[in-house]
Amino acid sequence: MKRAPISAILLALAIWAVAISYLYGSVRELSQTLEQQGKELLEIRQKLDDAGVLIEDLRENLRTNKSALEELQREIEKLNERLEALKPRSVEYFAIGILDEGLGEVISLRVTLIGEENSVSVDLSYVTYGENIQKSARDAVAAVAFLENEKSLEIGVQIRVGSPEEVARVDGPSAGAAMAIAIFARLHDKQIDNGVLITGTIRPNATIGWVGSVEEKAIAARDWGARLLLVPRGQRVAVDGIEIVEVSDLREAIAYVLKES
Repeated sequence: MKRAPISAILLALAIWAVAISYLYGSVRELSQTLEQQGKELLEIRQKLDDAGVLIEDLRENLRTNKSALEELQREIEKLNERLEALKPRSVEYFAIGILDEGLGEVISLRVTLIGEENSVSVDLSYVTYGENIQKSARDAVAAVAFLENEKSLEIGVQIRVGSPEEVARVDGPSAGAAMAIAIFARLHDKQIDNGVLITGTIRPNATIGWVGSVEEKAIAARDWGARLLLVPRGQRVAVDGIEIVEVSDLREAIAYVLKES
């Protein structure tokens, strides 16, 4: 077997040396590239971690702001309710008085709730009499509070008796039940059926008491256009052209006068 020439061996070794040197350089360059990419990945990971913390902070801020907004919304709703309660709210109903000649007369009642003043006032600008109507109005407010299971209504109540078109001559407590119904209707935003009138005193325990001149009042209610007149228990009279029903208390009367919503 012939041996390879030394020159061939040296050439082969040189080629291997060059190859190994090239491979080493490539491996070192690749290692440096991988190391650089590793650093970049670490930086990216750190940025992602920082971004995660920032996102969590933003989420916490959003939760806090949402809670604050919800609380603010509740406060706004409470303020709106209070503003609504302070707005004057009126309703009109009718009572029946007796003229000097002994004839009945239907007169208007305008009841206004004016907020949390816990006061009662009666405007008698269009009434020639009316001294006892003031007490009747206070009893009407007390009767409604009784139905509400409250000691007082904690609202201001203004009642105007009569109007510029009608100068009423009325006195006594017989409009009390009508006042109480109007107050209750306005308090609960109920509609009044003006085809139903009532005559009767009102007591603070919401019971309805006797009045005078029931027949004359029934005739006046009929001529005015009412189809039904409510009178205190035990005072029913017979008058053609109008139905007359006895009631004992305010709750019973309300069932006839207020419309279903």
